[in-house]
Amino acid sequence: MKAKRIMQPGMLFLVAAFLTTAASAQTSETKPIPVTAENFAQAETAWNMRNWDKLRTGPGIFHYRDVTPTGPEAPTVRMNWDTLYSNRVVTVSDDHEFSVTLPESDLYIAVQVIDENGFSPYYIYEKGVEHKLKVDTDHAWVLFRTELKDRHSKEALAATHAAQDQIIISGIMEDARYVMPNYDQDQLEKLRKAYKEEFLKAGIDLVYAKGPGEEEDQHLLDISHAAGFGGYPPEEGRSNIYSMSDNQPGDICQAVTFDDPKSKFFTSFTVYDADGYLIDANSHIKSDKWTPNDDGTITIHFNCADDAINGLSSNGETFNYTVRYYGVSREVMDGTIRPLNPEPVQ
Repeated sequence: MKAKRIMQPGMLFLVAAFLTTAASAQTSETKPIPVTAENFAQAETAWNMRNWDKLRTGPGIFHYRDVTPTGPEAPTVRMNWDTLYSNRVVTVSDDHEFSVTLPESDLYIAVQVIDENGFSPYYIYEKGVEHKLKVDTDHAWVLFRTELKDRHSKEALAATHAAQDQIIISGIMEDARYVMPNYDQDQLEKLRKAYKEEFLKAGIDLVYAKGPGEEEDQHLLDISHAAGFGGYPPEEGRSNIYSMSDNQPGDICQAVTFDDPKSKFFTSFTVYDADGYLIDANSHIKSDKWTPNDDGTITIHFNCADDAINGLSSNGETFNYTVRYYGVSREVMDGTIRPLNPEPVQ
């Protein structure tokens, strides 16, 4: 059964843009808008847009220059150390069109566009070409991911910065700032928390949609927005699928073994705390760094001895983890490879 579309483009809760030099984005001061299952996608999208836009202190694209912070200092749950983010919440002109260009680089670089309804119509990694895009809403979140080869290396960080600086976005209202509709924040937080808990208990994959009519279940979309905002529906060799485990005990040694997922670009494991934030520990590994077993399979260890092969840690905390497949393979898409159930190591 197809879920009904929650909001048509250009209808409810349009966000007004205005010129400002303030460092933080504003929330409209109208009577609070109740947040329910009917408008959660729009409210959660607005909340994320507001958080990202307030990072921008002037015109242009905001580039995250530092390694993504741990804990709730991060603007969005389930961020990662695979890439550095660049972002712009854009206000489009009357034709709703704008352009982006990704630079030529040896690094993985991709751009994703999310409209005010939480739909993601574009995920692009082709470099050196101007991509002309069109969205249905007055604002859109344009998110760039630029690969960081090694978060501990100054040289790797500099290479990522150089690639970020060459990203181009044009055809937008350059000085406009995003104003978040006055959604009831308590209701939004309560519903977000409930969806996160439901997601962890259900053990399902995050799901996303490119646009209205493509979503199979609006409830699952809402759960995904709460548990891991900013995804894109699976497309072999192009998009990156996020698969997440349920909560795991942090006081025992566990491991999971799986076949090589053969992602077009790379695969990563990232450990998060129970709320979905990065942990200050050895909690991340990419496929270019892991050591395969003799038979070609991969084993990832969690909270084991320091010399454990491909070992990750949650500092003894309850945790969950996300596996990201950049340029996902068919074997991952059809569920043949699904390393989400670690077992205790004796």
